[in-house]
Amino acid sequence: LPLLARLYIRRKDVPSIDPKHRPAFRTKLELAVELLRWTKLWLGRLGKPLWVVADGAYAKAAFLKPVIASGVVVVSRLRKDAALWGVPGQRPAGKRGPNRKYGEHRIALAKRAGQKRGWQSGTFELYGKAVVKRYKTFLATWRPVGGVIRVVLVDEPKGWVAFFCTDPGASVADVLGLVADRFSLETCFRDVK
Repeated sequence: LPLLARLYIRRKDVPSIDPKHRPAFRTKLELAVELLRWTKLWLGRLGKPLWVVADGAYAKAAFLKPVIASGVVVVSRLRKDAALWGVPGQRPAGKRGPNRKYGEHRIALAKRAGQKRGWQSGTFELYGKAVVKRYKTFLATWRPVGGVIRVVLVDEPKGWVAFFCTDPGASVADVLGLVADRFSLETCFRDVK
């Protein structure tokens, strides 16, 4: 829902604005966090969870960590070279210290996508119709999020794509449905241009 927008002004353009009206410079990520905090304030009163679908450019710690800390679930595209790690197990009894936050084994998305085994097919409601997709899903840990994420790999005609959700309990249908819904915005932007 388009509720509120903030105009992004490049750092080099800020000095050209009259000092009386000159805003402090903020990055696009900082503006997005501010907008989500405002949204959480107003929509949080409904008592329902708030999920945000973001462009892959927002899949960075500067955006993800404050948004997740405020209780918002994020779904976004995942870079193919993302530094993912396995999910850590429990610390053995008798060992001191806290449990590990990240797993010990590195996960390479390209290798996971390249393996023939593990792909599943499912029918999902996308773009207003039932669509069959081949996918893989698993849990991983990722530093920009600060913990566990749900990863969904989708086999598309032009190659595989990766998405993530900060709610590890999210279903593949949740993730793919939200990504498809977000794409309608891209179509709108294209048509407006």
